[in-house]
Amino acid sequence: MSGWFKVQFGLFAIFVYQVVLNVLPGSAARALWLRMVGNAVGANVGLHSWLRLTWPTRMEIGENSTINFGVFLDSRGGIRVGANTMIGHKCSVYSATHDLDSGEFETVKKPVLIGSNVVIFPHSLVMPGTVIADGAVILPGSVVSGQVGANQIFGGVPAKYIRDRNPVQMYKLDYTFWFPNS
Repeated sequence: MSGWFKVQFGLFAIFVYQVVLNVLPGSAARALWLRMVGNAVGANVGLHSWLRLTWPTRMEIGENSTINFGVFLDSRGGIRVGANTMIGHKCSVYSATHDLDSGEFETVKKPVLIGSNVVIFPHSLVMPGTVIADGAVILPGSVVSGQVGANQIFGGVPAKYIRDRNPVQMYKLDYTFWFPNS
């Protein structure tokens, strides 16, 4: 089997995986599917429809967290999401990029770590190697790279510190719908 064919077969397998993942009814079925292929997915995780993945493994999602409609997760370098965290509609989280100075344009993998009680509002972009500490908020449409401290609010392109969030109360999310579509 040629290298080109192996790559194409692998991409087709990921495509089929995503189709199956997204037609499963409800968050519990999607969470079970992700667990079956080796991810650590906590209890009561809300995985809304049209979740897109570049790689079906290397993810850890804490209990009561929600990954909303149309989120794109590039977990090639690993993604860890804490408990009670919400990733808004159509966000993208990348854990791999390319070395722009490499003659071979090599892939560089850097894990993304997102803490507990974090809110990432819709249409935000989280870049490889980013660490978002517990209680942080990322405002809509932001491009986040680097470190976001605990209970800090970041926003903009590129995302910059806005202010501190009031001390976060421990809350429990529950957005595990059977047919979430918005």
